[in-house]
Amino acid sequence: MPLGTYTVTAVADKSCPVGYACQSFSIACPGVLLAAKGWLAVAPPAAPMRGLVVMPGGSTGTMYWSTRTALTTAMTENLRSAGFEIVQVKFKKRWMGSSKGELAGPAALSCRFSTAIQFVHDAIYAPAGGSNGGVPGGCGFCIFGTSGSSSPIAYALTHYGQEDIVDGAFPISGPVHGDMAKSCERHLQDEAFWIDESANEIDSSYGFGRSYGPCYTHNGSFESYWNRDSVVTGGNDYYYPSTRVHSIFGGKDQTGAVAIGLEVLSTMIDAGSPLISSQIVAGMGHGIDSDPNGIDALYAAITA
Repeated sequence: MPLGTYTVTAVADKSCPVGYACQSFSIACPGVLLAAKGWLAVAPPAAPMRGLVVMPGGSTGTMYWSTRTALTTAMTENLRSAGFEIVQVKFKKRWMGSSKGELAGPAALSCRFSTAIQFVHDAIYAPAGGSNGGVPGGCGFCIFGTSGSSSPIAYALTHYGQEDIVDGAFPISGPVHGDMAKSCERHLQDEAFWIDESANEIDSSYGFGRSYGPCYTHNGSFESYWNRDSVVTGGNDYYYPSTRVHSIFGGKDQTGAVAIGLEVLSTMIDAGSPLISSQIVAGMGHGIDSDPNGIDALYAAITA
């Protein structure tokens, strides 16, 4: 799918994290009515540069990852100490929201994050001479996202062809848009994929309000849209010869995220991708940002 147009703007952000330089942007995407506005927060490495990590802020992408908890603050600083430049992406409004009645869908809306990824690579990482050191899957240029924001991490590969620039991708507790027909229709044989907490977010990507959209009401007549836009059914590329994809799930995650995420990984493995792996953190639920073992697992995956 085509990327959008990234425009640097001049809007200050009072919530810019300490130690970061924040710059605003506007991203216009094909087939999406409204441009997405937001900020990049950039912090240099505190050691000789080893790589760069791009991260959206939480499930909706509307806050900085490093400010979510004390654990996420410590993790980002540890990455900087290990030689990683950090670029956090924060959108003014949630990345997967479309205008009322606009049937854009999450695949088209993910153009927003993929366009930001491309800008960071071309304008920040490449000029700094970034490299994975010749190690396939090594960071290098890496991206991660959690829960709802794990979906654009997957879409960057499956729909936007960005395995050419991404060395490592880490979708955590998701992607929740992996197989929306199984998640939303609620057939008994697909019970492991059922979701509640993400139904309204899925519906918002098609311009529906809360508690009446087709995913929330399990309306199977919307299946063609879900199949068009899901990670595992609507993508055109699942083979990544040198991009490492590693997912982390909580052993106590009671959502459909585990089954959905494992299906996405299986699709990539079936296509012949050699660097696909997953990890279950025993005591972790759906959220990783308050679980020290989950944070340690993510740090270890990025620095591996």
